[in-house]
Amino acid sequence: MSEEQKEHMIGVIMDVLFVVLYIVLLIVIVYNSNYMYNYKYFRTSGYSMRPAIVCGDEVKVRNRKLPERGDIIAIRFGKEYFIKRCIALPGDTVQIKDGQVILNGIVQDESAYIEAARNTENYAGKLEMPITLQEGQYVVLGDNRNESRDSRDFGLVKAENIIGTVVKIDRGRSWWNGEKFYVQYANTMREILPRIPKWKIMLAGLKIDLCDWIY
Repeated sequence: MSEEQKEHMIGVIMDVLFVVLYIVLLIVIVYNSNYMYNYKYFRTSGYSMRPAIVCGDEVKVRNRKLPERGDIIAIRFGKEYFIKRCIALPGDTVQIKDGQVILNGIVQDESAYIEAARNTENYAGKLEMPITLQEGQYVVLGDNRNESRDSRDFGLVKAENIIGTVVKIDRGRSWWNGEKFYVQYANTMREILPRIPKWKIMLAGLKIDLCDWIY
């Protein structure tokens, strides 16, 4: 085989490899774009969903997925993010009385996700009287009722405020060693950078917005 033929063969091989690499890269980009479109990740920084979710956990949210009753969901009001449990759906009548959720006239058993010690204040707020939800309205509560800002405070949640439903929870395993360091970091940042919105405060390794920030 002459030198000219060798060079031609090498050129053909390089062209084929380039095309293959280009196709693989295109597939990866399309796949990741579709994945990012369908899912969003958050790192929690509050206590309102204990024990299901604790400070420093990462949650994977399926975008635009409206919840079923009992689902944990991510919601957004302006620049604030919250992780809560969906308690009532459109068409439901809901009330909180003596610390218990009454749904469609039936007292709900929430022992599967609420620890009795975290539901002692009997605070009902805006849910003190029965409310019947209209289309596109939801009621959300934190599992840690004593330390949660939820529908008792900000009222009903509209469908347009729901980011999606939590489909996976990963306990904090990052280098900051979970909750203790994260709380110290959050408190320090709030002290030295009070004018910077919380969603702009990023820590190396964080890939999500901070949600349910406790002031």
